[in-house]
Amino acid sequence: MTHPVEHLAALIHATSPADYPESTLQAMQQRLLATLGIALAGSRSHETGRMLSALALHKSRKGQATVWGTELHVDRRSAALVNGVSAHGSVHDDWSGYDAAGAAILPALFAWAEGRSTPVTGLELLHACIMGYEVIGRMQAAWGGSAANGTHVPQPGAYGVYGAATAVCVIHRAKAGALAQALAIACAYAGGTRYSTDSSHTQKLQTGRAAEGGYMAAQLTATGYSGTTAVFDPVLWDSVVQTYAGAHADPTVLSADYGVCWQVDTAFGRPPYTLDDAAVTATFMGLVGPVIPVPQAEALVVAVHELPSAPSIQPLIDLLSVSV
Repeated sequence: MTHPVEHLAALIHATSPADYPESTLQAMQQRLLATLGIALAGSRSHETGRMLSALALHKSRKGQATVWGTELHVDRRSAALVNGVSAHGSVHDDWSGYDAAGAAILPALFAWAEGRSTPVTGLELLHACIMGYEVIGRMQAAWGGSAANGTHVPQPGAYGVYGAATAVCVIHRAKAGALAQALAIACAYAGGTRYSTDSSHTQKLQTGRAAEGGYMAAQLTATGYSGTTAVFDPVLWDSVVQTYAGAHADPTVLSADYGVCWQVDTAFGRPPYTLDDAAVTATFMGLVGPVIPVPQAEALVVAVHELPSAPSIQPLIDLLSVSV
């Protein structure tokens, strides 16, 4: 019998960028720009600085992946972790209604895509991001988010890892079975304990670990590492579903009305916070002002707006680096 997660993976595998209306691509571009703005601002945070020091990466220049908002280049896994820490702001989010989903998805995606001999196109990036949001939204609803049982499981730790793993698998063009395996492996990296909005640093750490875990789940799957979709079975006492939802779980939500309305456009059936391009751009410019020069910030905005036709996202990634 096909598991609901395997069914969802098959639906995602069969989806292409041609399936999205222009409005969905535009919504994803807005959320992407918002996430990058938050991450560049967050690159100056205490949490990011302490993470770089703890990993002895504060002088690294020889890695394959950029630490956004710095001149540093580190290994891909560390880039996903550190940029994920930067990308979860304490006040701002990506306006998606999913608690900064992009903060887990984008760091994992860019860590995989940067410097590849075969360029990742802008449309491929947007497609992978949209699918990451799709998994986060559907899992949060099916496994006991606020719409299901009146509670709220923090997305960055509990669900972000699945969105990140999905996005990397999609951009890596993994088969449906491999995506299902990556989602199963991602359970090993999922957090979800509550945090308080005090002076602790664990809020951003959960997002960084989700980005890192999603990247690793996809990479492990590509090497033949296996997981088991039984971890999503609602009836097993030690499953992720029992942990988050218990009797309130509804696995049918994972694939119900798939493709009718994309999750990046809605949050539990309601429109997310909607801002026009001018407002998103103004917010972005305000966030990144202390980090990068105005011409570089303006070039980033243009690069994001041109993603649907961009033959490679490398120029966009290059703009996230700062020369000191």
